[in-house]
Amino acid sequence: MNIQELLESLSPEDRQIVLDQFINSLHGGDSNKPIVIRKTLKLSTLSSEEEMKKQVSNTFNIPMDQLNRFNFLEGIEKINSNFREVEELTAPYKQHLTALRSKTDKFEELIDIGKFLISLNTPCSIHIPEKPLPYPDFIINRANKRIGIEHTRILNTGSQIFIKNIRQILKSAEQILRSIDSNLNQVVNLGFNYQVGVINKKSLSDSTLTKAEKDSLAHLVSSFVYAHLESKNATKPDFIDQIQFSTDSVHPLSINLIENYIGKTEFESLLSERLLSKEGKHAAYSTICGFDELWLVIILNGVTVASSYMIDSSALENSIESNFNRIFLFDTFSSDVTVIFDSTNKF
Repeated sequence: MNIQELLESLSPEDRQIVLDQFINSLHGGDSNKPIVIRKTLKLSTLSSEEEMKKQVSNTFNIPMDQLNRFNFLEGIEKINSNFREVEELTAPYKQHLTALRSKTDKFEELIDIGKFLISLNTPCSIHIPEKPLPYPDFIINRANKRIGIEHTRILNTGSQIFIKNIRQILKSAEQILRSIDSNLNQVVNLGFNYQVGVINKKSLSDSTLTKAEKDSLAHLVSSFVYAHLESKNATKPDFIDQIQFSTDSVHPLSINLIENYIGKTEFESLLSERLLSKEGKHAAYSTICGFDELWLVIILNGVTVASSYMIDSSALENSIESNFNRIFLFDTFSSDVTVIFDSTNKF
């Protein structure tokens, strides 16, 4: 992928970061500062290991001989094992949320906290309150302690909306294809050029795309994907850069976004903003009786440009003062837990 192709595959925010660094280097700035590009691909675990390696090789331009050094099935089993642990831990609370008809974001918070608790690698359970509490978000029982946990994320809301719009288009394309053939089975990955005009001189990164325009794009995507799945000739729309799918998967139809995005480390201001916001509400959290400790868990890196931040130790050098007993950064991409504040200095 050359620099032009890279820029066209990045979100507007990430593209500007690359351009700014390039211009900075031309003016004698630090040109050695690394830019980490992350890329996502959804694999069907119903495919053979060889097929999965071919998909990764084609998408990421990694030679097969390098991939053959890795045991994909062993890695997948480890991921599945972790998933099963999270499911077992969160299942009772998920039923509780379902009974309350909670919004989608509450279920997403539950999964975040489930992954976080499993990563701590200590036995615990999520308490189900008799009635919904306004705060904190969750209560856990751990090592004979009752702990309140407040959940928050470091996000870029502009990128979040941008990706949400594209996923709406892909979801609509899925529904169109299922209405054509309910027996379609395949995991499809699409990469996009966000700069070319797609409809009415607008690009995919245009925030003014209307519902009708998104529906038209969904029909273009579904027609192109359907032709591929049926092994027919298809004219590729200019805004689609890449299409990947396995040849032997029987996975239920799924159309997914191949994301290229920058793993950003400069998040000090966002971190300070989140800390300040939550500290302001601590007094309200502490009015709920019966907690031995109150924790703040800050989520990074749901695999999307909306939260593509990586923990940089240099951003944590300044000492933090807090009324919370402990504050954690949790990277859902790597499952790494970083304690950035601990009032007891032991964990």
